[in-house]
Amino acid sequence: MNHLLKILFLVPLFVSCTSSQEDVPIKEEEQVSIGFTAKVQGSRTEATIEDLKVHGFSVWGGYKDTNVFNGTKITKTDDGWGYDNPQFWTYNTYNFYAVYPDNTHNAYSAEEVTVSNTTKQLTIKDFNSALGYDLMYAESLNNDGSNPPDEVSFTFKHTMTQLAVSLKKNSINLNDEIKVTGLYVYGMYGKGDYELTASTEAWTNLKEVSYYGKEITPVTLGVASYTPCVSGIMVIPQSFEDMDINLLITYSYKSKDANEASNQYLSVPIPTSEPWEIRKKITYQGEIDVDDKIVFSTPIVETWGAEQVGGTIIIK
Repeated sequence: MNHLLKILFLVPLFVSCTSSQEDVPIKEEEQVSIGFTAKVQGSRTEATIEDLKVHGFSVWGGYKDTNVFNGTKITKTDDGWGYDNPQFWTYNTYNFYAVYPDNTHNAYSAEEVTVSNTTKQLTIKDFNSALGYDLMYAESLNNDGSNPPDEVSFTFKHTMTQLAVSLKKNSINLNDEIKVTGLYVYGMYGKGDYELTASTEAWTNLKEVSYYGKEITPVTLGVASYTPCVSGIMVIPQSFEDMDINLLITYSYKSKDANEASNQYLSVPIPTSEPWEIRKKITYQGEIDVDDKIVFSTPIVETWGAEQVGGTIIIK
């Protein structure tokens, strides 16, 4: 009987010793620091890998309900990517989320970013697009801390819409000189919340009417084809219910009979029949008539390369 009792008492001790290793720190001599590397998905003029190197990015995430990183700034170094106060892997499964630009650029607040390591969600509240940054995110999920990667690899994706403007002059101005000197888009929403889940992504809570403006190196327009004037106008994806979005163009105009040029401008509504969607590049092509109008072709909509063109829209 005494032998039987001893066996029964030993059973729970055995079970306890073989429980999961999660949350158990790796021995100090076997610890591996958590490192990162990054690249950008797709090809475009804004927010390239060079922008990441200049501005850096921030990281959130960890395991279970523990965030090992809470907006930690990651910067480019000679040896790769680094951050202060290195963290080390434990026997857990890690989920990481990265955001460009890093949160020191005032486009959003680190306190307004939330992640869930269990439901795999990322929310960035009150992003301000007026500063001109292309908000990007990256995620690296299901990293095994007991067999960690050499580096956590981030592939950044764009969350915004890029606008571009190309112009030409009307044939009635064939012998006139028109040089575009600035472009401004105004009347769209400039702040909003970006929400990413395991299956969807969306911009919500849009607010505050904003504008984008840029003086440019003068661009001389011809009549045969559209001349690119500006690209990389970063806007929050949105539809246009009750919105009055306008394009303002400043230019110098010299008629064929004039001795000198005069500075002029045109401000017209731009075609907004289709929403600005996530990861789309929309090029507005307009033909300037000095009789105070612009004739727009149907905007070119690209998904990083695939072009679609259409008919003509006249805006007076």
